[in-house]
Amino acid sequence: MKTIYKLSALLFLFFNLCYSTITLAQTSHKVTGSVVDSLNVAIADANILLIAGTDTLRTVTDKSGKFIFKAIKTESFSLNISSMGYHTNTRSYKFEKGEKQLEIAPIILKNSGIMLKEVEVHAAVKPMRVMKDTVEFNAAAFQVLAGDKVSDLIKQMPGIEVDFEDNVTTMGKGMTKLRVNGKDFFTNNVKDFISKLPASIVAKIQVIDDYGDDANFTGIKVGEPQKMLNIVTKSEVKGGMFGSIGVNGGTSKQVSVDGNTNIWREKEQIGAYFNADQGDNGAGQSRSSNAAINFRRTFKKNGSFGIKYYFYNNYNDNENVSFIETVNTLGTIYSANQSSGNNKGGNHSVGLDYQNNTQKDFINGSMNIGYSQNIGNNNSSAKQNGIIKQDLLNESNSRNTAPNINGNLNWSRKLAKKGASISGNITLRASLGKNRQNIISNTLYYDPITLVLAKDSLLNRLVNARNNNNNFGGMITYSHPLKKPKDTLSSRNINASYGFAIGNTNNDILTYVTDKANNVRYVDSLSTQYSSLFFSQNIGLNYAFNSKKMNYTLGGSIRPSTLIGDYENLNVQLKNTNINYAPTFNLSYRVKNNKTLSMRYNGNSNSPSPNQLQPVRNTQNLQNVIVGNPNLKPSFSHTFNISYNGNDPKSGKSLQISIGASTTQNQIVSNVILIRDTLNGLKQETHYENTNGAYNVNGNYFYNIPLAKNKFTINLSGNFNYGNNVVFTDNVKLFNQSFAISQSVSSNLMLKKIAINAKATYGLNANNYTLIKGVSRNIETWNLALTARGNFLKTFKFETSFSKRINTGYAIANTNPFLIGATLSKTFLKSKLLTANVKVVDLLAQGNNLSRYVSGNSTIDSRSNQITRYFTFGLSYSLQKFGGSGGMITYY
Repeated sequence: MKTIYKLSALLFLFFNLCYSTITLAQTSHKVTGSVVDSLNVAIADANILLIAGTDTLRTVTDKSGKFIFKAIKTESFSLNISSMGYHTNTRSYKFEKGEKQLEIAPIILKNSGIMLKEVEVHAAVKPMRVMKDTVEFNAAAFQVLAGDKVSDLIKQMPGIEVDFEDNVTTMGKGMTKLRVNGKDFFTNNVKDFISKLPASIVAKIQVIDDYGDDANFTGIKVGEPQKMLNIVTKSEVKGGMFGSIGVNGGTSKQVSVDGNTNIWREKEQIGAYFNADQGDNGAGQSRSSNAAINFRRTFKKNGSFGIKYYFYNNYNDNENVSFIETVNTLGTIYSANQSSGNNKGGNHSVGLDYQNNTQKDFINGSMNIGYSQNIGNNNSSAKQNGIIKQDLLNESNSRNTAPNINGNLNWSRKLAKKGASISGNITLRASLGKNRQNIISNTLYYDPITLVLAKDSLLNRLVNARNNNNNFGGMITYSHPLKKPKDTLSSRNINASYGFAIGNTNNDILTYVTDKANNVRYVDSLSTQYSSLFFSQNIGLNYAFNSKKMNYTLGGSIRPSTLIGDYENLNVQLKNTNINYAPTFNLSYRVKNNKTLSMRYNGNSNSPSPNQLQPVRNTQNLQNVIVGNPNLKPSFSHTFNISYNGNDPKSGKSLQISIGASTTQNQIVSNVILIRDTLNGLKQETHYENTNGAYNVNGNYFYNIPLAKNKFTINLSGNFNYGNNVVFTDNVKLFNQSFAISQSVSSNLMLKKIAINAKATYGLNANNYTLIKGVSRNIETWNLALTARGNFLKTFKFETSFSKRINTGYAIANTNPFLIGATLSKTFLKSKLLTANVKVVDLLAQGNNLSRYVSGNSTIDSRSNQITRYFTFGLSYSLQKFGGSGGMITYY
């Protein structure tokens, strides 16, 4: 009997268990979500408390800030999220009828700014964190000296370079956008503020692959991102006032005065800047002045409005010498050139922008109105030898004006269906350029046997040019979510887009010739009048997948286009229609924590420009007449890039590698044809052809080894570039193989009151033409540099630099300069706001300005005349107070 009771009890328990399991399966729900800070950076190890009726569930966020709850029995529940250093966030949620899974929007925790007292926690500071689209540096892991600016802090961060003009680059790409705490900061120009803000207010520096505000709102990230620098300040810094005024004077008649003032409040930004300087630049006078004022105001929660005005004016005398080697099927032309002249001009620019971001809508609009004017006077001479001997003497005076207006409007909305969105964009650009140019050309011809001057040809022309460009375009994109995979936090979307662009161009070049009797006549053969209408469409479709470890986008677009050109003086109309295809592929994969791998492929087609298509002769330069080709096809470029970014949290070592390749089908290249005139002189005619065979391979790397708690670092970096370039000369297809490589080793030593940097760099630049074998055109450079800066006697600061450069391979005579520079400054007053400084640049006066570049079938070595040694003395008064509602603090 007891056995029967036991079996009955077990069966009863079994059936109850089965019933409970079935009931639970029918009523349980699932919740997924993520926790981020106000900068949209994931918060790891945040405590999540879920209260559902009488049940309480607990979990913590993973390293990506994500969390998940299963087996929730009730239809409604509440979440309590807490993390040290952030305000606690409590919210209530409810499942819709029949809904089994709920993915809630990212939960934002605000910084509490609460500092723990009486307790000190000492932990190893991780200098670097690698995320999907962001590399983040912890400022606390890097040492700075008293008075250092943000630019001095950034210079220590692996993979980032800051030059002497405060231009910032990372892995060969320039930083084009600046934000502070994730928000617009006065202007977007990085160099404007990294040399003004003190390093002591910084908590983190973030280098972000930015796809634009619209992409951040919708999550649709396609195309090539820009590099954005985001400065995260310490929690107590929420605003401030900073600025300075200074005056400098020195040798070479140098005088300058500058000042800036900036008011940074939580809801308002006001900034003003001015600068004026003059001096002797070696070729003559140099003067410039510029000023800017901007205002930005935030409203509601995420809205802002800004207005800015910018003015610039300059005057410069200039002198330049160059040596040009041009390879042709007939032989080689060597040209020794000299030029001198002056330019003066200026521009005005007014900009407006508006932005508003809600949970459902994002809108951004901007408009910029500008006006520029330039007056130039130039004299040049060219002595040509080789397969031809002739001299070219030219004098030109020009005046041009160019008013323009640009407008842009973006709008996005998240739709009722979760994960769905729609966005639109409209752009407008209009410009009107006017140019009036007086050109006096004199060609001296020599007898090819005796080399005696045979004849000169003088031509005086007045050229009036007018160019009016108007462009209007737009795009609309719809993103549709697909069914999500079970038991994952991934998402899948199909994105469809349609865009269009309409462009209208009117171009007139009217040429008048003055004879010896000063009679002026219009020359129809040297003039052109044409208008063009361009219409293109872009129909795109791509698939996007996003998960914890991997994001990728795969798709493409079709781009039909039509160009209609009307040439009035020829009574000719041209119509060119093309259909181009452009695939795209982006992949971002988190291999491990702090290690990411990304790949990008872009296929892009480019239609010929109106100038390349027009079947008329552009004779503004009679030594190089340009003739378009109406039968050109659009070119199609393939670009592939793979990059790796990794950091070892324990050792602090970091490695960044990038390798890329590109090739172009139907590339549009110049075909330079040499034509002999009746006096045995040579002139060029430039035509355009489609061709294949060009490609490029490039790569760079940066390896950082920190030692002694980041006080001493060793950096290895390098890059290479190999290009197979196609050129035509006299209708013959030629190749120019170029190869460039650079390798650097550097070290940084940061002590309490001194910072030292040493760097050695080797560079090789080589070019080889198929027409000329065995002739070296290689440039080799060695550059050894040592810089040091530091503080002493409390109020003194010094900075010094030494560099030795060894050059070989230039066609222009040059020295191997040893450059020495130094700055000594002293602060005054109790607040240390007044500073006096003495500066010397290029103490030994050995600097030269050499450069080489290759254009088509020509190699150009150039050097400008410029004073490189000068001494200056300056005085400046600065104010830097930052803080929040609790008061302002002066940072040094």
